[in-house]
Amino acid sequence: MEKNILIVHHTLGLGGGEKLVYELSKFYVKNNIKISIFIPNILHKEYYDDKLLDIGVKILRGSILPVKKNLISKYIFNNIYWRFYLKYFLKHRYDSIIFVNLSSASGYHRFFNHNKKMFWHVGNRAQYPQGHFDFDTNIFHNSGFKLVLINRYQKLEIEKQYGEISSEIIYIKLFENE
Repeated sequence: MEKNILIVHHTLGLGGGEKLVYELSKFYVKNNIKISIFIPNILHKEYYDDKLLDIGVKILRGSILPVKKNLISKYIFNNIYWRFYLKYFLKHRYDSIIFVNLSSASGYHRFFNHNKKMFWHVGNRAQYPQGHFDFDTNIFHNSGFKLVLINRYQKLEIEKQYGEISSEIIYIKLFENE
């Protein structure tokens, strides 16, 4: 049976995380893994949409804002649909979920009801106000989660703020000269 993976990222605009999503997608497609990308709360077409569609990647966009914020919006039914889908059907459709960007994933990974979650962290503490991360602690203290880091320094930064990491850690070289 063909493996099916969902990648979740906050945008497909022009940027580093978006380029990572594109490169991961190309790798998975090349290795005969079916890929879908979910972009929460941005419903319009963005820079990487056409590039991803050209390589056979399915792009899903849905509103998963808190329902109270969405009550006056024309997207309330979109919100209800996606909340229901993510809670009850997601785990049956995808083998695993990959979240790119810990900051945005912290805000919405709980909406995705799945046992196999992988979180990619490609930034560092200097990118955050006052050098303080705004991540959900649960990401680091759930042994069922996998945390992908690009260097060992990231682990030290996270543990300095959140304590010892009990999630599985995977190190990946993002650039060949590292």
